[in-house]
Amino acid sequence: MGKKSSYILGMIRNLAILAHIDAGKTTLSERILFMAGEVHHPGNVDEGLATMDYLPEERAKGITIEAGLSTFYWKDQQYNLVDTPGHIDFGVEVDLTLEAVEGAVLVISGTGGVETQTVSAWKKLKERGILTTIFINKLDHPDSRLDDVLMELEGRLGVRPVLLNAPSPQGLQFGMLDVITESIIVHDKNSRETIVNKLNELTPSLKQLRKEANEAASGADDAILSAVLEERQITPGQLVEGLRTLFAQGEFAPCYCGSALQCRGIRQLMTGFGLFFPMPQVEPVPLLGTVVRIRHERDGNEYALIKVGADLPEEKWPAGFSFQRVFAEMFSPVNVLCANDILALRSQNLEVTLGMRIGLDGVPIGDSPAIAKVRQEAYHPLLYTRIECAASADWERIDRGLQVLQRSDPSILVQRDPSVGGWILKTVGEVQLEVILSRLKRELHCDVRAGEPEVVRFETLLHKLGPRRNEFQAANGTIVAVCIQLIPNEGHRQPKITAPSLSEESTGSEAFGAASAAFHEFCEQGVRGAGGLRGFDIEILQWEVPQGCPVPWVKKVCEDSIKLLITPADVEVFEPYMAMELECSPDYAGNLIGDLQARGGKIKEFGGDGKIAKILLEIPLQRVFGYSTIGRSISKGTASYALRFIGHRSLQA
Repeated sequence: MGKKSSYILGMIRNLAILAHIDAGKTTLSERILFMAGEVHHPGNVDEGLATMDYLPEERAKGITIEAGLSTFYWKDQQYNLVDTPGHIDFGVEVDLTLEAVEGAVLVISGTGGVETQTVSAWKKLKERGILTTIFINKLDHPDSRLDDVLMELEGRLGVRPVLLNAPSPQGLQFGMLDVITESIIVHDKNSRETIVNKLNELTPSLKQLRKEANEAASGADDAILSAVLEERQITPGQLVEGLRTLFAQGEFAPCYCGSALQCRGIRQLMTGFGLFFPMPQVEPVPLLGTVVRIRHERDGNEYALIKVGADLPEEKWPAGFSFQRVFAEMFSPVNVLCANDILALRSQNLEVTLGMRIGLDGVPIGDSPAIAKVRQEAYHPLLYTRIECAASADWERIDRGLQVLQRSDPSILVQRDPSVGGWILKTVGEVQLEVILSRLKRELHCDVRAGEPEVVRFETLLHKLGPRRNEFQAANGTIVAVCIQLIPNEGHRQPKITAPSLSEESTGSEAFGAASAAFHEFCEQGVRGAGGLRGFDIEILQWEVPQGCPVPWVKKVCEDSIKLLITPADVEVFEPYMAMELECSPDYAGNLIGDLQARGGKIKEFGGDGKIAKILLEIPLQRVFGYSTIGRSISKGTASYALRFIGHRSLQA
């Protein structure tokens, strides 16, 4: 790992790398670190040697699970680079990363083009106003199609790319043209690079690309517009200034291309970081920093990733606090804090929570509104799995481990299951579930028995029900009675209990709390056994509960009142539907379509380029469990697919 000691206020830039799965995102991260001299040899994902994929589960599956952090230095500037997951199951890692960065690189496969997660990542970047550089990867592949991908960027993402480099006329292996400097980076047989600044004659392709860049920049710079109209020379400096203004407006995006695997186009991309990413406007504030992630090491120890808020020498740090620079799973101590840096925080005196803002004295001063919003986002846990510990002595340790995982990952939901002395674990998808179970065993050294994952369905009310009065008479003659009605609500949200005619004293009583608990417990179980009941509000119209009435009596009358009011015919069951984007050899497309239609899939689009067939369909999640194995079997190993949650639909539809 390269070492630098200079910390300059405002000179630290935080960048994220995003992509659809298998676009080459982690490979690009490795080559950036190699080009910057931070690693001596770039690791390959296929060999399980990628520096940024350090978890055993990442190396086994060949995917990024935890957003990996590293630091590199380029052109006298420090960059913190975050390699985010591309798999949909780990989308929360992307969301939280984007709250800590000022710029991003969106990697797009030159063979796959704009895919499902590409669109999702782009939307997240635009919502947060993060300036994004696009890198079209895998141009060394014989099926790459640079021109088609450039058109897809405009058609599917709604952004106009300005291509700032391109393969030389002799091919990618020979070198890469640079549009801004009108030069070429030539590679010899040992992949050593030589920059040729003075070309004897500009190639037609380079002339055309420079002309297009000039014309794009002229839309944001009057001086460039005049030069274009008068056919005067535009210097590289003028062009960069014009493009910087253009890109800041959001309709155009800087675009580079090449091959991460072969280190082609990487130098130009990295130079573009300094040219086009805005320098963060960092003003030190009386804040030590904000917790952006909580991490766990292989030995189970915990640390926080914190975005630093102030410049602070070591002697002014709070007692018991230590900070370290993170490079994948390696740590190195620092002796000064610099605003806008991202570091690991370890504290003996403070239990951190995600989004916590920490004052200069080490005392929490509230949560970050942005991260609090991310925590509250619906990550749609679509699967639930019942898990038990193999040995009762491990119960407390596993329970504590599950709670820690839930605290650090808002997309996980853990509920204790008293019926079996275990837990119900809700996850976004199957891959996330596999990773959690693996980490529990590896990190906690406990055996966990897990049932088959099931789809999270829910029931909802079809129409208004009630009013209905129900009463319970105790042995001593005391009568407890309630009258309720159920009113459908919008958005299938959880039931809200209201009592408009009751006093604040009544609704704040222990008895009313027992009534609320009884209603919620019933809703959790549902009516038809297909999932929790939601999509309505409970209105209490009458409340005849004597003062000091025992809680079990109140719960009994309330539970019976709602049971008697709702029948199975009054509810409808909804299940999660997914958009499935599938690619395969055209020879097997028909067989795959037939199989997916038999599973309830509805074909929405079918296309391709003759070499690869692309199928977009909508299908119930329940019907595609384990389809990776099935699809590969049908297609003789040529099929790959990605899923995206699109909403719940009626089971009867």
